[in-house]
Amino acid sequence: MAKILLFSLLWYLFGNPFLAILVLLVVLYFLDRRYVGLTPSFVKPLRRRSRIGKLRQQLLLNRSDVSAKMALARLLLEKKDYAGARQVLESVGDTMEHSAEYWDDLGTAYLHTGKQGDGEQAIARALDINPRVKYGEPYLRL
Repeated sequence: MAKILLFSLLWYLFGNPFLAILVLLVVLYFLDRRYVGLTPSFVKPLRRRSRIGKLRQQLLLNRSDVSAKMALARLLLEKKDYAGARQVLESVGDTMEHSAEYWDDLGTAYLHTGKQGDGEQAIARALDINPRVKYGEPYLRL
């Protein structure tokens, strides 16, 4: 009932029902983002792209920065650029072979680029190193 009254008030103020609906949707979106968080963020992909650019710039300055490579690979996985993430993760393999998170990320990249066997082996290796890696999420991918 309150939404109908608010819509009527906005329609009266703006004199246009489409503008009133648009304003009502924008207000509901901001309230949802602030208090509930069910709607997708429009800013998150922009922040991710900016962060990827900064990490690539940092890697141009220092190619041996393993933490920057791992952060870049995770952002690329989040962006669903699995081929790029696989390439970055394979370059880090020698120094991160003891990390369960590395093997899980590499296995995920392999699975999504068509290398089923290698992906399952990498995820199994991650689970051998630490069965509770990423709160058991790799079990869902096997």
